[in-house]
Amino acid sequence: MIIELFGPPGSGKTTFAHALASHLRESGYKANVMLSYQPNKQSNRFDRYGILYFAYRIWAAFMHTTYTIAKSPIAQKEISISGCLVKTMPPSRIIWRIRLWQYIVNLSRYWDAAQKSEDIVIFDQGFVQAIGTLAIFNGAANDALLSKALDLAPEADFAIRLLAPRDVVETRLRERMRHEPKAERLFEAKISTNLNSFLIFDDVNRILSGTDRNILSIQPTDQASMKSCIAFVESIITDRLRGAGDMHATVRMQVSDEIRAEV
Repeated sequence: MIIELFGPPGSGKTTFAHALASHLRESGYKANVMLSYQPNKQSNRFDRYGILYFAYRIWAAFMHTTYTIAKSPIAQKEISISGCLVKTMPPSRIIWRIRLWQYIVNLSRYWDAAQKSEDIVIFDQGFVQAIGTLAIFNGAANDALLSKALDLAPEADFAIRLLAPRDVVETRLRERMRHEPKAERLFEAKISTNLNSFLIFDDVNRILSGTDRNILSIQPTDQASMKSCIAFVESIITDRLRGAGDMHATVRMQVSDEIRAEV
């Protein structure tokens, strides 16, 4: 089973992915998280600004993509999906075209492996997220282009939308940027660009809701609501695994304004 999360940067996708996987494992399921990005958490006095680490990331991405291409003919499918998606909504900047093309190629490879696995595989950022990101950097995406891209992409068993208040997301993004090496900041999206993604993911969710995909919307804003969201998602997964049929549902876990203000 494949579960993918989507939502604006800073909405808590990776945190929820780990929490959900941990809870599922405690319940006896085999669940793994497929991370989109491993941050550099090691300080290095010889690489104060993160230049060496960032160069390593570029080199590793190039090597992984080269390896994927070398796996022909299987790689042709992965390259085709990435090429079609990027061509549908090409980012205006060439650097983002290259980065997102490379990311989707690797995502396709891991997605294919997940489809063959008997485990529950949770993507903190899957194809829906990638399409939303393409739309953000394209700048002119409309419903027709979003629908076309979503039709081209492989479907997860469940797509979970992470909701979060705009002010909370902005605070998280500023804190994240503050801890990033300076070299990495040069190639990251501006906070204003990331905040503009709220409207994009509203459109993506609206389009997906008009299809037969299984879409869940949750808003874990504190520990109590996180537990409620996890319990809800687990119940949906359990019903699906037991063969209860399609569980097309939408739920929004909310907390009071007083609790939210403390988060």
